[in-house]
Amino acid sequence: MVSLRSLVVTFLLIDLSAATAAQNSAIQTETISGYVRSGPGSFACHIVPEDVARQMQHPDFPEEFPCMRIGPLEMEMLRSDAEKILGSPATSVMSGGREAFLYDLAGDNSGTSYVALTFNRNARVDSLQLTSATEYRGWRFSKIATGDSQQALIGTLGRASLIDEMSKPGVAIWDYSPWSFSFELKDGHVWSIAIWEP
Repeated sequence: MVSLRSLVVTFLLIDLSAATAAQNSAIQTETISGYVRSGPGSFACHIVPEDVARQMQHPDFPEEFPCMRIGPLEMEMLRSDAEKILGSPATSVMSGGREAFLYDLAGDNSGTSYVALTFNRNARVDSLQLTSATEYRGWRFSKIATGDSQQALIGTLGRASLIDEMSKPGVAIWDYSPWSFSFELKDGHVWSIAIWEP
């Protein structure tokens, strides 16, 4: 026969494990660095403790660099570290007088999902663009992934300061100037995310 005390202890252990799972879930949602609205037309870079340690290691990097990342790729990342993730570039193109390196993500050289990177003179990433019609491996910028709806973008970062629907047919460019990030939307969904050093 099971005693009342054993039942109470079992209940408390079950309740404690549920509480721990809820706490872990809450912690996971709060351990993501990213921009958050801090007022009309204004953003703040929400960082987590690991980012503070990284900032202390790189005092020469821009203050908001922990928020300037898409998935595992980030501003000021060494080219060699980026290429450990992406492999070798499939090709390069000249853009604005600079060489941009394109890394195929689909694995078939189709050009439908790719990352474009430029590097500064120290071989560190100074611009990064992810393009894909669907979410790529959960890679996000400030909780936004390719494939997310326009409504999700508005719900997370608000409306852009400039929306250009004329430069590229069928594409709306949402530019959040003076912050250095923008999105391209096709058919009401995020198709491309670009970030760059100011």
